[in-house]
Amino acid sequence: MFRHFVVIATLVVLNVSFRRIVLHKINFRQKSIDTNFDRLTRETYIARKQPLFSDGDIAYYGNITIGTPPQKFNVLIDTGSPDLWIPSIICELTMSNRVCMIHNKYDNKKSSTYRPDGRHYGIQYENGAVSGFLSIDVVNIAGVDVENQTFGEITRQHGKSFEYAMYDGILGLSYPTLAFTGATPLFINLINQRLVKNPIFSFYIERNPNVSWDGELILGDSDDRLYLGEFTYVDVTQKGFWQFTLDKIKMEDKILCANSCQAIADTGTSLIIGPSTDVTIINRRIGANHYNFTRGIFVDCNKTSNLPNIDFIVGGFKKLRLSGEDYIIREIYKNEMVCMSAFVSNYQSEENPMWTLGDIFLRRYYTEFDMKHDRIGFACAKSSVY
Repeated sequence: MFRHFVVIATLVVLNVSFRRIVLHKINFRQKSIDTNFDRLTRETYIARKQPLFSDGDIAYYGNITIGTPPQKFNVLIDTGSPDLWIPSIICELTMSNRVCMIHNKYDNKKSSTYRPDGRHYGIQYENGAVSGFLSIDVVNIAGVDVENQTFGEITRQHGKSFEYAMYDGILGLSYPTLAFTGATPLFINLINQRLVKNPIFSFYIERNPNVSWDGELILGDSDDRLYLGEFTYVDVTQKGFWQFTLDKIKMEDKILCANSCQAIADTGTSLIIGPSTDVTIINRRIGANHYNFTRGIFVDCNKTSNLPNIDFIVGGFKKLRLSGEDYIIREIYKNEMVCMSAFVSNYQSEENPMWTLGDIFLRRYYTEFDMKHDRIGFACAKSSVY
């Protein structure tokens, strides 16, 4: 679920049966998924690396190429959508579309493997919009070629967040039922073309700013070097977003989401978004009272060391805990350190409360997205592994 107001690779493949991408900090019909995974070819992969780039702590993107010969793009990794789109060479070069001028653009005339699709494509985001048409070409991700991949070739882009982003487009990894046109998403093609060991991918964000890498997306498996203990698994409750049930949220003596509520694990969102009533309670308890629309909800930096833990309860009793260190954002503003709450309101109907757990949450928890068993696994993320 890409949200521009809060979110905004080297491709490494080791000699194991999964695909690894190092991340850079910074007609709704179900498509078929081949479930005969025993027939997947076990290959030996060699390491493939590219330099890391940074877009601050608000977005995580990887490198892909499209076409023959390959054209390179940076794409935001987004588990809240299934679509892949990148700017087109014919994107309007006007002042109102300056975003088109400063990003890599796809030129289908230069690709011998391009095939036209021609259907209209467009998505409206909260702080911007894109539109264009669909095209088909080979997409290389993590060193493997995905044949006949349909993607959006964008001719119009609007939104300041697109303009300032380090990424060119978006690579969605949600369930195919959310696909804008019903086109088969890239990860489903990876499965159907037997390019990954398992219909699983996992997401890791490095929390230590002093190390030389920012995180990674692993396609086909998980890496036990990057997390502690065992996974806590929750079932997907609706195959669209990576949606699951939160039993409750506990903060000291206060219980939120008391009768359970739904949540989404979303790499395309930076913060933690929840129902306004619950978020207001949390922010009051942590002293986040001063609101600035352009910057966020401020907390006194001198008081952050004693902030309470917040427990997201799943599976009846298992705690996914965030400390104040996790949910307080620190940055330099006008030469001073400022502290802000990572909790923001979505102003949804209180009758249908929904939480979106973005990168602030995912930094603490290594997350496995399992399409074979329709479940999500959370494990405490290690830090400074490399």
